[in-house]
Amino acid sequence: MKIAYIDGSCIRHDRQQIIGAGVYIPDTNRIHHVNPNGSNITNNVHKAELAGIAAAVNRDYFLIATDSESTMRQIRKQIRYPELHTYHIHRNLLETIIKVIRNTAALSIKFLKAKAHTYIIGNKRAD
Repeated sequence: MKIAYIDGSCIRHDRQQIIGAGVYIPDTNRIHHVNPNGSNITNNVHKAELAGIAAAVNRDYFLIATDSESTMRQIRKQIRYPELHTYHIHRNLLETIIKVIRNTAALSIKFLKAKAHTYIIGNKRAD
């Protein structure tokens, strides 16, 4: 099963806040950087994490490891109660992820909770 480790983060560089996600693919030992393209209130680590997950599921990765419990909770909530996300600031990303999950007939997409701030190599590389 193809696995991708996702981690959203925020760093300061030259007095600027930079938000993005890392997607680490152990099979190829590659790290992909994802820009969530947010602005103002929508430019946050949660959006970066969702953008990283969207990038992974759109490239047929079926096991997604993330240390973000809140991101997994939002995805679960979007599946069960989509009407509650009508005005969610990340609704478009959530809908993109859910559409891929629902349209994946051959294999189901699974989420794995990676423990944060421990030396899990995949999570550390995505960070």
